[in-house]
Amino acid sequence: MKKIILTFSLLLSISSLFAIDFTVDGINFSTLTDSTVQVSKGTYSGSISIPSGVTYNNISYLVTFIRNDAFRNCTSLTSITIPSSVTSIGNSIGNYAFKGCTGLTTVNYNATNCTSMGSQSFPVFSGCTQLVSVIIGDNVKTIPAYAFYHCTSLTSITIPSGVTSVGSYAFFSCTSLATVNYDAINCTSIGSSAFSDSSQLTSVIIGDNVNTIPAYAFYQCTGLTSITIPSSVSSVGNSAFANCIDLNIVNYNAINCTSMGSTSPVFSGCTQLASVIIGDSVKTIPANAFAECTSLKSIAISSSVTSIGTGAFGGCSGLTSITIPSSVTSIDSYAFYVCTGLTSITIPYSVTSIGSRSFEGCTSLTTVNYNATNCTSMGSQSFPVFYNCTKLTNVIIGDNVKAIPAEAFNRCTSLTSVTIPLSVTSIGVEAFCSCTGLTSIIIPSSVISIGNSAFNSCTGLTSIIIPSSVTSIANTAFLNCPGILTVDANNPNYTSQDGLLYNKTKSKLIHCPISKTGNFIIPSSVTSIGDWAFYSCTGLTSITIPASVTSIDNSAFALCTGLTSITIPASVTSIGSYSFDGCTGLTSIYTYATVPVDLSNRYLVFNDINKTTCTLFVPKGLLSVYKAAASWLDFINIVEFDATAVNNPKDNELKVFYNQATGSLLLNGIDSPVSVSVYDLKGLLWLSHTVSDYETMSVQSLPRGIYVVKAVLNNKVVSSKVVI
Repeated sequence: MKKIILTFSLLLSISSLFAIDFTVDGINFSTLTDSTVQVSKGTYSGSISIPSGVTYNNISYLVTFIRNDAFRNCTSLTSITIPSSVTSIGNSIGNYAFKGCTGLTTVNYNATNCTSMGSQSFPVFSGCTQLVSVIIGDNVKTIPAYAFYHCTSLTSITIPSGVTSVGSYAFFSCTSLATVNYDAINCTSIGSSAFSDSSQLTSVIIGDNVNTIPAYAFYQCTGLTSITIPSSVSSVGNSAFANCIDLNIVNYNAINCTSMGSTSPVFSGCTQLASVIIGDSVKTIPANAFAECTSLKSIAISSSVTSIGTGAFGGCSGLTSITIPSSVTSIDSYAFYVCTGLTSITIPYSVTSIGSRSFEGCTSLTTVNYNATNCTSMGSQSFPVFYNCTKLTNVIIGDNVKAIPAEAFNRCTSLTSVTIPLSVTSIGVEAFCSCTGLTSIIIPSSVISIGNSAFNSCTGLTSIIIPSSVTSIANTAFLNCPGILTVDANNPNYTSQDGLLYNKTKSKLIHCPISKTGNFIIPSSVTSIGDWAFYSCTGLTSITIPASVTSIDNSAFALCTGLTSITIPASVTSIGSYSFDGCTGLTSIYTYATVPVDLSNRYLVFNDINKTTCTLFVPKGLLSVYKAAASWLDFINIVEFDATAVNNPKDNELKVFYNQATGSLLLNGIDSPVSVSVYDLKGLLWLSHTVSDYETMSVQSLPRGIYVVKAVLNNKVVSSKVVI
């Protein structure tokens, strides 16, 4: 690079040796080449019009250059016309071509292809304190960088339609510039800080044919109070009006604008922008359109708007209300993100989709009126629509709404009231998941289906009534809910008993509320324990699985940390993945299967159970078999026990008393909690329960007959017959 600069300087020196100086019509010229000349230094006054070409000694020259200092300190110069032929004013460091022309009031700028005008350090018009008017010719394509830098008296400028680029700092620090008429319909480039620090600029009139307002076009024009974006504009670049701190009104009429500040908000830092008026023909409010307009208090959205783009009003913390017209069909992600002043919102019937985190962080939002009759998409599991809306206490579902979409009100932790009308037929996946403040919910008789985790972790719910209309309830619909379930007796598909949810025939146990505590005996009608059935029932200390059960599904007893012992009857042939995951309190597991249940294709069935301290008891003679079986072999202590009914039980070995009034057994002579099993005379296990001395054991679910009650005391099997 140094070599190139030295060579260029040397050429200039050599060429100056052969330069011809001459004067035409009072203007000094010197030759640059055989066909071009530059305007040279002279003493100029009045009105000067530089010609595009001159003839000297019968030779015609094109005027292409105005040399450094050419008009410097010409204090009597009042106006200058720069012709279309000029391609450069000043050399690469631009030494003050018109510096100190204190009488200069007007510049007629017609240089159609000028690409170089001074620099930040050496502005062309530095010190032209009376320059109030610059007229840019209709054929000008480029306004170079620093062209009118620091023209502090310039009051107005018109950018004509032919201009395609405005260079960086072109009108920087034009502190008296009050009006810009911007008609550049094909301008695709406005350089950094082109109008920056033009503190008196109060009005920018953008022409009706302008397509693009480039990035940083009017950045930090602190005096600008209003702006109208015409219908022709299709894109507004990053930070185009950023830090225009006095801007208070935006009239937005861009009917086909698809891009506004892709990476940096257009109006960022416009701290006084209080009102936005969306024109009657606008269909889309683009992404990030008015992001971070913290003083924005009102938005008039016309009935023509169909979509509100991603982050369109994100961070508008001063916005207290917004009316979304019934023409809107989509509200994209982050549309009203962290609008902390917003207190209520009405979602109109027309909306079909609401993007992730659309209203996240609206910490003053208390009420949502939801009327979207055909909305099928609302946020996601990871990014709920109303996440962190900490004051949202009330949701009103409109009378014509048919479906509450998945994730609709996920993690609305302060929600205490939801009104679901009779029109609703489905409650989507995780619709009210983690609404921990919700204490009651009325599911209307119109509801047919309740999706997975619809009320998952609604830890404030105490009771839930399932109407007769419901035909589908996902296994995890009420996961982590303490609410006692009651199913309408006329429901053809489901029933309830003691607050638990079953299918109609009670052959499948679907859900047990986490509020259940103590001991629980699964009814003998049950053949299948469903996915997640007892998930996180940490208050249960004992669960008896009857001999009727054949399958224990995925995560059925996961996180039942209060269980100390569990007995798996011989009838069980299938155990799902994660079935006993996190049962950290288990110290003993009894399995009666003579062939180990195949767990080779299951995942983490006994995950987080201490395999060193928890003893696995297996039928006598099967120690080696279980030690070789997938997952069972993980237990360090595997002990054999007599899993068959005692052929000749001794009535005095175990003291058992049957109380017919209560339908329970009373056992005594037991020093510490032990696992007690009840068999019929064929050796079929019916119940298994952990009991202590003088503790009762309910046998209400057993048919009348003679049973053998068996326990292991001091590593010895003791038993007794009892008539029930």
